[in-house]
Amino acid sequence: MPSHPHYFVLDERNEPIETTFDEWARWATEHGTTRKTTIGAHARVRMYFQGLPDDVTMPEPPHFVHHIEGPGLHGKSATSPTYAEAVARHDRIVTWLRDRVARTGEVPR
Repeated sequence: MPSHPHYFVLDERNEPIETTFDEWARWATEHGTTRKTTIGAHARVRMYFQGLPDDVTMPEPPHFVHHIEGPGLHGKSATSPTYAEAVARHDRIVTWLRDRVARTGEVPR
C-alpha cells in the first residue's frame, strides 16, 4: 500500500505533474536516472527526479537529486528545484569532479 499521498512524474517538457502511485512506479522504473556522467572508473555524477515531495503533508513538486561519487566523496549529494537548474548544476558538478579527479587521482572505493 502506498504511504505517500503525492506522486510526480515529468511530462514531455520535463515539468513535474502529479499522478497515481502506479503511474509513478512505472515511470520511475523506466526514467529514474535522467542524467549520468562517468568520469573514470571511480567517479560519477547521477541526476534523477525524486518524484516524491520531502514533506508528505505538502504537495509541492519534488526536486532533482544529484549523487556524486568519487575520491573521498562517499554519499555526497545536492538538489535542484527545476529541470533546467538541475541540468546546469549537473554540468557544474561534472566540471568540478573532473578537476578534482585530475588533481587527486582516482582511488578505489
